[in-house]
Amino acid sequence: MLRVIVSFNAFLWIVFPSTSLFLLKLVLLLMLFSYPLIKKRVKINLITITFFSIICCFLIAFPLYSEFLGFSENLDSTVVVRNILIILMFVLIIDIYMSNSLLSYSDYFRYVIYSCFIYSVLKFSIFFFILIGFLDPFIFLPALGDFIPGMVHQIFPGGGILYRLASSSDIIVAICFCMLAIKPRLLNVKRTRFILIMFFFVFVIIQSYTRFLWLLALICICYRIVLSIKKPIVLALILILFSSFSIYLFNNISDKESPVNIIATRFNDTHSLDIKMIQSQKLLTEFYKTPILGKGSGSYVPGYVRDERQKYQYENQIISSLMQFGIIGLTFLLILPFGIFFRLLSTNLLSSYVLSGVFLLFILSGFSNPNLTIISSCFIYSLFYSYKHYLNGPT
Repeated sequence: MLRVIVSFNAFLWIVFPSTSLFLLKLVLLLMLFSYPLIKKRVKINLITITFFSIICCFLIAFPLYSEFLGFSENLDSTVVVRNILIILMFVLIIDIYMSNSLLSYSDYFRYVIYSCFIYSVLKFSIFFFILIGFLDPFIFLPALGDFIPGMVHQIFPGGGILYRLASSSDIIVAICFCMLAIKPRLLNVKRTRFILIMFFFVFVIIQSYTRFLWLLALICICYRIVLSIKKPIVLALILILFSSFSIYLFNNISDKESPVNIIATRFNDTHSLDIKMIQSQKLLTEFYKTPILGKGSGSYVPGYVRDERQKYQYENQIISSLMQFGIIGLTFLLILPFGIFFRLLSTNLLSSYVLSGVFLLFILSGFSNPNLTIISSCFIYSLFYSYKHYLNGPT
């Protein structure tokens, strides 16, 4: 029963990202969270519960504090607090299940991977149907964005065949790709199936047109190449040839509608970075007004919003959180990420060190991508937080 609930949670949150089918997702989350009450033999670590309870109490009190101090003028909602609470509860519950041998890390990882695979196949299918002319991208992509809030699309020159389609699930796909590149044994499947999964993951990463995901995947691919090739001369030759070919390709493509040119343009685009910089400066200006306690959960700066439907969801999520929660609040919020980071480092294994680096990059991506407090990121936090169970116990 528990495995069914966990697998369905992974399926719904990853395959249908953002707030689509939200009520059904909440019902499944409640079933997941209430399972320990049904299972009376579940043992819970007191220190862990205390650790999570302190953060949860702080977050629950924060909206009340925001209203009490009169910071409600620009408050959009308490969605940020709700998301963080769900993430904390999810990470805690999954860890409790693994500690009590009710759920293995390998099973949990497999549920997440296959959910990401289904999501990737669906995105590839959309691309294929647009390619053969079965779907009109100018009609279908906006309609898809209306059905799934937060789904970003951009059609490039070339008749709509080349386009960007990105959602909050792309970061989960990228993280899973990195984990498999670093530790292939995490997924015990045949080689052909493994290659097929990685192919679809690469497609999603490329089509996201998100520089952070490209760099993250490239770093992990380079790590796997370095680990696989034992002769330094061969490795150096491959890297030199790859670098030379990439530089030549990016500098000598004349067709503006070619995929390589679009990727190169996207990679070198500074306009979006300039906008993020302006937003960050304005957020810092607001932060300086109430630096200790912040302006309140869900607060935003009028005229400097990323999305009218989610005004509080800035791309620079770390500075945005600093403005909302202040120094004290952000310190509380960083307890879990830093706890995961040092928990990975404590294993004293090369793969764990590399995974901790990937997780650190994920946290640092909060300076340019709003992925840290979306609910679906709970799978990323829990995969890293519970990784010790894979190393220490039977899988």
